[in-house]
Amino acid sequence: MQHLHFSAGQFIALMCLYTVGLVILITIVARGMRSTKAKYLLADRKVGLLMGAISISCAWAWAPAFFVSSQMTYLNGWVGLVWFVAFNAGSFLIFAPMADRFRTMLPKGYTFSGYMRERFSPRVQNLFLVSHAMLAIAAFAVQLLAGAPIIEKLSGGAISFGMATVIFAVVPIAYTMYAGYYAPVITDTVKGIIIATIGAIVLPWVIHEAGGWSTVLKGIHGVKATSTGNPWQEFFTGNGLAVMLGFGISATLGWIPGQSGDPYYWQTAQALSPKAVKWTFVLAAPLFAMIPVSLSLLGFVAGGMGLHVDPKDVQMVNIEVVGALLPTWAGYLFIFLLISALISTLDTHLAALASLFGHDVYNRRTAGLELSHQDREKGSVRYAWQSMPILVLTGLVIANGTHYVLAQQPGTTIMWLFLCYGALRAATFLPTVFSLYRKDVTESGMFWGILISLCVGLPIFFYGNLDNINWAKIAGSLIAMLGSGAIVYLMRKRPVLAMC
Repeated sequence: MQHLHFSAGQFIALMCLYTVGLVILITIVARGMRSTKAKYLLADRKVGLLMGAISISCAWAWAPAFFVSSQMTYLNGWVGLVWFVAFNAGSFLIFAPMADRFRTMLPKGYTFSGYMRERFSPRVQNLFLVSHAMLAIAAFAVQLLAGAPIIEKLSGGAISFGMATVIFAVVPIAYTMYAGYYAPVITDTVKGIIIATIGAIVLPWVIHEAGGWSTVLKGIHGVKATSTGNPWQEFFTGNGLAVMLGFGISATLGWIPGQSGDPYYWQTAQALSPKAVKWTFVLAAPLFAMIPVSLSLLGFVAGGMGLHVDPKDVQMVNIEVVGALLPTWAGYLFIFLLISALISTLDTHLAALASLFGHDVYNRRTAGLELSHQDREKGSVRYAWQSMPILVLTGLVIANGTHYVLAQQPGTTIMWLFLCYGALRAATFLPTVFSLYRKDVTESGMFWGILISLCVGLPIFFYGNLDNINWAKIAGSLIAMLGSGAIVYLMRKRPVLAMC
């Protein structure tokens, strides 16, 4: 990767051109999107199947999909790939019927936390509102944490970590504030095309330069494992067992609730055309799977060619491979792919938090006030776009603060961070399912089930990740997911038996 370097001026110029291009695109195709609440928060509920599927598959491709996928295959081979992709992509199939039911039950709804208020109470809404807002903020910060070190390293320190996070954060807010939800739908579709085009150029080229598919097959088991000749034995013993206990189970428990814990996907369920809701999420599953599966090939190549990667930079193994095998311009092209991907997730978190503020927070702040319909529409849109700078500032503080903390613990990577917000989603999963499909769920069961699971499961999970204790990781995940569901079920309404 020695030849992949750029100056601060070059990077800032590129990002300025990129931002201006997206702003021009949005101002042309998204005029009038601030005129009503439904247009600003939900693109007037007219997003089609194909554009919706491309957009949400790119939005789901968080930093882990572009960095951890290559890291996992480089270290752990095909076993790591299976654990990373199966339920990661499969979570769309789990969420599809839930999204369809939510839209059917609330054809004119906005947020899932708003549904919790209508179905149960303000305090249950508060739990979902806080959980969803925390996830949007944490996810925004994680994208900054993933992208900024790359720019800092490739610029030779000319662009500091803090400066890089600011640049990354400013780009999506420049166009998302203008058009709300419709902005990431449009730009993520464009970025999806960019990712597919660059990937189609770079990936086959890397494989060819590395010696062909024989090199990929040579690295199929990863650098930390050896072939046993028996796939089942390799998957469940030795390094395969370590991957399952240290990563696979915890990651799967975070992916199963996947989209149900993320406000953006409930927002998308309301923004899609009614008949397209279920099939949009079904189509998104294979579209998303192509991203980590394709990038995992770089990890196999790195392992197959015996590339040495500094342990502290192992999460950037994909860039190492491209930089080692391809010309400088191709390496820059690949970096542009990664930057586009990271920004494509940042704008979705801005839109998601905007929906929470524009609907839930605004309605609570104006409850009881005599306002005209027009005033409420304007007020909702104003609350929505004003929330975006709050997310940016909070995300920047968390990203830079976390970067400082991680620097005190060498070897800690973004992998454990995305496992942590997976555990946060898990605590609301079963209560969410019960609220959609059961009529006997009680308000007290929902409130105490989620609260107790968060207060007990998350600290155990964080402890396990910080000290790399597998049993604590698994126990924390299970308590977060199953504990909340068990309490909700046990506190359900009991049928009254007639006296004979």
